[in-house]
Amino acid sequence: MSQKKVEQYKEFKKNREKIYAKQKRTQKLQVILAAVLAVLVIGWFGYSIYNSATRPAVTEDGAVQPVEMDFADYTEYLDSLQQGYQ
Repeated sequence: MSQKKVEQYKEFKKNREKIYAKQKRTQKLQVILAAVLAVLVIGWFGYSIYNSATRPAVTEDGAVQPVEMDFADYTEYLDSLQQGYQ
């Protein structure tokens, strides 16, 4: 081995505990930051869905528009299922 490599190895061996401790701290910090980021993204996504689902529909003149749902296809499907079992 060259003298330069020997000196690097001795330096590493002397400071190995500090180097490993710094690597552990860095790794823990990365995990914590990734977890916080994941919580923020999931929270933002959930809030966006909740906000868009609970927001009432408003017409151009500012009146709240009631939601009308047509269950005709659904009831026909259920009736066809019930007729199949009879």
